Amino acid sequence: LEHLAFSAVDSAGPFVVYLDGIDQPCPPTCDFDGDGDVDLNDFAHLQACLTGPGQPVTDPNCLDARLDNDGDVDAADMNVLRACLSGERIPADPACQP
Repeated sequence: LEHLAFSAVDSAGPFVVYLDGIDQPCPPTCDFDGDGDVDLNDFAHLQACLTGPGQPVTDPNCLDARLDNDGDVDAADMNVLRACLSGERIPADPACQP
């Protein structure tokens, strides 16, 4: 929640305000460029970071490409990205990742 404002119209308060059911989903971690979609730019980042099964990531710029939370970037990470692909300027589904 970034900003919430109230203004009193007829009285000065005090007021009790309850906020319920606020939903603020996190974007998928495979949106590497942070533009709200998962597209070919994000695939290009994953592709540049591929190491293969059991091969640890050594490039610090590629640590975010370990989408399945193991030490490598391989087909399992590609499957996570593929499940989240939305296309350019099409918002990604925040619930796409397991």
